[in-house]
Amino acid sequence: MEEAESRELSWSTVLASSSTLARQIEHGAPADVYISANQGWMDYLEGRGLLEPGTRLNLLANRLVLFRHGENLGSMPISREFDFGGSFEGRLAIADPEHVPVGIYAKQALTALGWWSSVVGRIAPAKDAMAALRFVDLGECEVGVGYRTDVALSEKVTTVATIPERFHEPIVYPVAVVGGRDSEQVRVVITFLRSESASRVFQAHGFTDPESDP
Repeated sequence: MEEAESRELSWSTVLASSSTLARQIEHGAPADVYISANQGWMDYLEGRGLLEPGTRLNLLANRLVLFRHGENLGSMPISREFDFGGSFEGRLAIADPEHVPVGIYAKQALTALGWWSSVVGRIAPAKDAMAALRFVDLGECEVGVGYRTDVALSEKVTTVATIPERFHEPIVYPVAVVGGRDSEQVRVVITFLRSESASRVFQAHGFTDPESDP
């Protein structure tokens, strides 16, 4: 058994968008470990000297999907010729495309596919990925763009397409120790997050290894 798995691990988590957490850390929030849903917000903290040097690494990978409210729905073609904007009514649920990683990825993909211009005036910007999922889960929006792992949590939405990674930056979750918070206990947490036991849990929820994700 790995050393990190043989100890009693106890810590609390704060869940929010990567941008919100990064700014909280910037303003002195007492965090020990930061996990971001993209490289940009980790770069933001690193550029300000707010991470412990040498502790940053890529922990997980994810995929971007299109999802719709309902069950037993057909697939949606990922093609520049497809009239995405005309394929649904109402607003498109995505996280804030200016600040939240999944919204940034969504805008990149929709722009690369030539779909952005048809939906830019119909965006329902959410505060984070789960809020965007809830819009569709509750039927307030018919279609959304989000993470594969989040959509798997809902019984009221259906994934209708996985967007190829060539249309957006790789979805990688880096982790690092916050500057000045390094300790033996924190290192144990990092070691556990990289352990086989943690990897099995991540994989069961749809995450993959960033070095092997297709």
